[in-house]
Amino acid sequence: MKLSPALFLIFEFFILLPSLLFAFAVLLFILTKDLFLISQVLSGGIIRFFLITLLSPVSGGFFAYQYLERYNPQGFVRFLSKSILTYSIFEVGFVLLFFLSGFLKW
Repeated sequence: MKLSPALFLIFEFFILLPSLLFAFAVLLFILTKDLFLISQVLSGGIIRFFLITLLSPVSGGFFAYQYLERYNPQGFVRFLSKSILTYSIFEVGFVLLFFLSGFLKW
């Protein structure tokens, strides 16, 4: 079976939607300094926070990498899958840096 590019992009959208909404809320907090917004974003408990910040980008990046290696897409789908892979790597890196900086008290 071959996965079509449209179906791949739909799957990636639903996999990364919670992570993208979280990143958008953090960006909005940085721009507006609204404490109510950040309290609503971070008030879900550790399991929800883990699912949104780590599991969603890792699974999206893994799926994008597998699609790149297996199907070797061309054009716009190749650009989007590489962008998704880059986003996933950066978000996981930033989240791990955030947790390490919280534990190390720089």
